[in-house]
Amino acid sequence: MSNAMFQAARFGAVGVTATVAHVLAVMAMVEIAAVPGLSANLGGFLVAILVIYAGNHKWTFECEGMHARHFPRFVAAAALTLAFGQMIVWVVTERAGGDYRIAIAVVALTTPAFGFVACRDFVFAESDEAVGKAHN
Repeated sequence: MSNAMFQAARFGAVGVTATVAHVLAVMAMVEIAAVPGLSANLGGFLVAILVIYAGNHKWTFECEGMHARHFPRFVAAAALTLAFGQMIVWVVTERAGGDYRIAIAVVALTTPAFGFVACRDFVFAESDEAVGKAHN
């Protein structure tokens, strides 16, 4: 298995783990602490973001330290990934008049790849030179 395929598999496993952590955190906040659903979902999302960052930093891309460099880049990449997904939903539903389920299917099939490339080539790139090479 190539290094990129190995990283992609780990990236996927981290994503599944983060999804489970998100759901469990929401359930715990609602069922145990009586937190309203909307607030609990935000809390679950924040838990998932931390799981994704930590898992990809340490396991997928095998980084050591450098959180002051990597975490702000991760937040920026996550925001861009969200914007990319929002754009897809807007184009499919608002501009094309399509069903939201089609839009979400496209988001689910494309944003993980977008996120993986952003993490590999920007967020956790070993140096600024590696970031430049990823764009050439």
